[in-house]
Amino acid sequence: MINKIKQLLQKRKIFGWKIEVISSKSTDLYFTKNLESESELIGDRFSIEIVVYKDYGEEIGESSFSIVEFNEKSINKMIDDALVICDYSRKPKFSLPTKSELKSKPKKLILVDKKLISPLKNLRKIANGIRTNLKKYNVKPNNLELQGSYLKLNVINSNGVDLKEEKTSFYVELTLTTAKKADGKVQEQEFVAMKEHASLSQFNAKEFVKENVNIVEDVLNSDLINSFKGNVVLTDDAAADFFAPHLGLSPLVMHASAKIKQMGLCVYSPKKKIANFKGDKISISTNPLLKLNPTSSLFDGDGVISKKVKLIEKGIFKNWFASKQYADYLGITATGALGAVEVNGGKKSMKNLKQTLPLVEIVSFSSFVPNSISGDFSAEIRLGYISEKNKAGKIIRKPFKGGMFIGNMFKIIENMWLSKEIIEVKGYRGPKIALFKNAIVAGMK
Repeated sequence: MINKIKQLLQKRKIFGWKIEVISSKSTDLYFTKNLESESELIGDRFSIEIVVYKDYGEEIGESSFSIVEFNEKSINKMIDDALVICDYSRKPKFSLPTKSELKSKPKKLILVDKKLISPLKNLRKIANGIRTNLKKYNVKPNNLELQGSYLKLNVINSNGVDLKEEKTSFYVELTLTTAKKADGKVQEQEFVAMKEHASLSQFNAKEFVKENVNIVEDVLNSDLINSFKGNVVLTDDAAADFFAPHLGLSPLVMHASAKIKQMGLCVYSPKKKIANFKGDKISISTNPLLKLNPTSSLFDGDGVISKKVKLIEKGIFKNWFASKQYADYLGITATGALGAVEVNGGKKSMKNLKQTLPLVEIVSFSSFVPNSISGDFSAEIRLGYISEKNKAGKIIRKPFKGGMFIGNMFKIIENMWLSKEIIEVKGYRGPKIALFKNAIVAGMK
């Protein structure tokens, strides 16, 4: 089918075209209360997206459409319609990646776990492992979802680019409920735990259950927090959310984008400090070449080979990351897929960074979505701990929920210290802990 589509496109006198072929196999297991099996679904998906580019001299138009089966008449009609749409989507001309630009083949990168190609039996084993470990605790599972996926991607364009990639992924979502009696009433607390990996070897059912049982019990026994200004520590998932938010790019990364530079919104200047650092001077890279990280990729959607890019080094802005379009606009080299955000660790240990009291430690946000341009943020805290000394001088660590961690990304990193211990999760490899001095938590009391 692909060769026939290429022939139809090659007959057209257009600037260029791109074909993206995606085939995926997904295995989903669903469990209800007490983890009783509800359903097992196995699905295959196949899609082809075509992008056409039309030449207008100093500009080109771009339009895309999808097809699911080969029908010459229908595809020709969709190409005609797409070329009309190009008239209304003009932009300054840029070049498409060429075969000659692929001077080196994509690096060998492990992105596939063979156990996830046909994962039904393995997913059942994981469900049994979660079920067995939950029996040790006084919590109730409300539901469980497990998904194993295997994806194949092929990007082809009119300049001879033809790149292929295979990836696997594993997703687990577990809802837990616990309860206690307070003032003669039963108080319940629910917590949804989620993890995503590229390999089953990265998942440990015992640790996953233990960690999230502790969280739901601490949330149940937590109190609201007063407003606080002082030492605030972000740990594990909270640290990852700060540097690599799930729903978008961190402003620290966004302003290293060639697109933002082209739009005139960038606050960075080459070889200049991004902040007036009093603590650790941050180093940030984009790294799409991490082994078995769900965000890793050998090439981007345009067919540009991926590479690690040092954006910021010891607080100094170094390089832009760029798609082919914006790389051409700025006269720089395209960098391929973005991948994970990689942050260099500091010199101090986690234990050392937690010594100064009082201290607020945030382990989980309800969501962390900073303004990608201004850097302002206001993030609701799902679970945290406040550590302080009582009148007897004993250190008391109490859980809390609610409250908002507020500030500005470009200001708060001026008083930041990073742990030397490193974690790696989806989209992030960096310090396990980030300490911010003179940070603000808006309280709920």
